[in-house]
Amino acid sequence: MIVMDEKEEHHASVEAIIQNRRFEVPNNQKVKWIVEFSYPIDSRKNPMIQLSDLIALCIRRFLEIEKGYKPNTPDVVKKFYAECFNTIDKRVKGRKIVKRNGRHLNHLNEHIANVQCKPRAQWRRLYEVQRN
Repeated sequence: MIVMDEKEEHHASVEAIIQNRRFEVPNNQKVKWIVEFSYPIDSRKNPMIQLSDLIALCIRRFLEIEKGYKPNTPDVVKKFYAECFNTIDKRVKGRKIVKRNGRHLNHLNEHIANVQCKPRAQWRRLYEVQRN
């Protein structure tokens, strides 16, 4: 699912992604069933859009703190975002990046592995978050 603001500069990129995933990848990686619709949605009136925005915000804030981009963040705020991230992280089904096979995709796999953002191994202990 692609959810984005109504901005013309993104349309070409989305079309390129759809073209690639439908026709330019090996058969076992193709998106075969796709429903395309595009219409502006007021996020204030759509709870699922608001929820996805909230989840993305919590993950982003936690990783900004974790990676040192927000060094002056109060401890109570750090703990709040760590608890949010923990709640989200517990519900993630898979943790490994699925490598794509095919011609010239080793570079893509390597790039994605290098740019992924993950917290430290002991982040729960650092923020005193329970693993439940």
